[in-house]
Amino acid sequence: MFSKRPDKYTTGLINLRNDCFANSSLQAFASLPTLAEYLNKFITQCYDLKQFLANGEYDLSDVDEIMRKKLEEINANSKFRHLKSKFEIPLHLSLAKIVKKLQATTLTNQSISVWTFLNDLEAVFSAKISRSQHDAQELTQLIFETLENENMNCKRYLKLIKEHHHQDIQFELFDDFEEFPFSGLIMQQMTCLKCTHLSKPSFSPFLMLTLHTPQTLDVDLMTLLDKEAEESIEGYHCLRCRLAAIYNVESSLSPEKQSPFYPKIAEFNAISNLPINQDLPKEIEKFIEQYNANGLNINTITLTVFRTLKILKPPRIFGIHLSRSNFNGVDVTRNLCRVHFEDVLTLSIGKQYTDQLKEYQGDIAIDYPINTSVLTTNPEEEEMKADAVQHVEETAETTPSTDDEDMDPLAKTKRVRSRRSTSESSRQHGTDDVISVGSDEIQMDEEDELEILDAKHNFYNSPISKSQSDKLRELFQNFKFSTDDIYKYKLKSMIRHYGSHTMGHYECYRRKPIYAKDRDGNIFKLAPEVDGDTVADMEKISNDENKESSPDGDDSTNASVDNSNSAASENAPSSPQLRRRLSNFVGRRQSVFQAEIGGSVKETPNKDGARSPTELVVGELDARPILALGAVDKSLQEFSKTNVTLKKLPTSVKYPFWRISDSQVTEVPKTSVLCEHAAAYMIYYERSDTVM
Repeated sequence: MFSKRPDKYTTGLINLRNDCFANSSLQAFASLPTLAEYLNKFITQCYDLKQFLANGEYDLSDVDEIMRKKLEEINANSKFRHLKSKFEIPLHLSLAKIVKKLQATTLTNQSISVWTFLNDLEAVFSAKISRSQHDAQELTQLIFETLENENMNCKRYLKLIKEHHHQDIQFELFDDFEEFPFSGLIMQQMTCLKCTHLSKPSFSPFLMLTLHTPQTLDVDLMTLLDKEAEESIEGYHCLRCRLAAIYNVESSLSPEKQSPFYPKIAEFNAISNLPINQDLPKEIEKFIEQYNANGLNINTITLTVFRTLKILKPPRIFGIHLSRSNFNGVDVTRNLCRVHFEDVLTLSIGKQYTDQLKEYQGDIAIDYPINTSVLTTNPEEEEMKADAVQHVEETAETTPSTDDEDMDPLAKTKRVRSRRSTSESSRQHGTDDVISVGSDEIQMDEEDELEILDAKHNFYNSPISKSQSDKLRELFQNFKFSTDDIYKYKLKSMIRHYGSHTMGHYECYRRKPIYAKDRDGNIFKLAPEVDGDTVADMEKISNDENKESSPDGDDSTNASVDNSNSAASENAPSSPQLRRRLSNFVGRRQSVFQAEIGGSVKETPNKDGARSPTELVVGELDARPILALGAVDKSLQEFSKTNVTLKKLPTSVKYPFWRISDSQVTEVPKTSVLCEHAAAYMIYYERSDTVM
């Protein structure tokens, strides 16, 4: 059945058995314009570089060998250790193809299978995904990790080529690759309330923020974020206070009664910016921990520290995972805490941090393992909270990998998650952590620990190592700071889960793209889409390279291109009867165009000065007919306009979201999304300068 308007339907995903976890995850991606823009730019950059190198016929065997060894070293203990690709982006291409299908304007209810994408994900790891029910967050984590791994490998490869062939190859036209839009950074730091000294800052990259729902009836989303931003922790062993106490006792003694460690104690005590959790030489640490002499028992010195957690780098796409696992001592149950969230969200870095972070704008080497996790539980933080009398260790615990090459990649992700399930699900008190902080922190080795005492690098009145400073420069080299330190986000999609903790069903609420009408009755889709031509070009050049490296010529390498071409015509009329039916239908309605906005988009004021949420003024507008309609009406042509006044479709204003349950698509108002307090599981916000 055809609709007379383009915003009633969208493409659904077939549920063959237990596919709702994957269907909802992919549908959520389709509502993210920033993701579409990233895929277009990143794939274009990869294609341009591949084309440039292919035309130049450069000998890059030395770079290939260096890259191979570097990847072996970086991925030695990760799930990517079996991947040999250095400059291929198969999952980017697969994601781009399915997102393009989901974004396509359709006049009827239609569905496709998510397994075209999942099969490509299986091919990346040479493994099989079981057909049983999985967790949507675990799948999303695996997708994010794999996409970021491909992104970072391309950056490393380009950097190596520039370093080793800068005299032979001119790279002025090739800037660094587009940044992964889900990437953010959190800083954690503690302040002793007695001596007022600070801890070493801990920097944790993240791709999705995991918030643990409290054991309360309801809570606001911003309260969850603010609750973890500042927290008092009692029973902490402050190194500064311990050093001062021992120094005061030892300095009052005669030289012959002083400990042989006294000179070192005096030396460290004199360091003005010594962090309260600084690692000292082992013999000094042992002496401090066991000190019980001259009337001073060091174990009696326990202080209260004030911990702050700050998002230093707001991501362009802010993904939030609401962990609802609750461990009652016997089994894990579902936490039904009602989380209230809004259509808009605002973050702020803080001027005290922004001024210094701007100093890190510039190029830096990328030679450290990428962050490959959604924020996971920080073992050192858990140890500090569970046993406050223990000194906080800064080194993350490592677990030997026993993954088999043919193991389900989602099972690998689930196993990593299960290692932290106890700490995640046992948060039942108001003092428990809300945000899981990743163990893949920007950490320091032994040389860094000694170097930090020289105070050559500082961040917010705290010493940091050169390696930490370099990595901050890499993370912020292209970051665009807000002039007013306000980073606005708009709700784009939400995944709901209902049922028990072990069984249930996933659905996705997806914000519609903006459909607006001009004075002539033409309808414009004001949202970026994935460029299918760029994807096809990239696949072709990659397959050509594979043919050259495989003389036997495997026809299967063309399968993805063939699938892409067939997918491109998926929405086109396939029979004379259907074409006539669609042609007659199109003749009775307005034309629909895909619009590319080059200028600003502003809401126009009414006569009384109030703004109308339904009327827009577009500075520059380039339009082309939607594929399915253009195939029928050849008179529709591409055109450009400036200062175009458009009015949103009334149904897009009244029902701005689709509720998608596998292949079933219904229109819903915004209130239907915002009332899903107990079922909300994953929420996606996107940076937005102008909220429309």
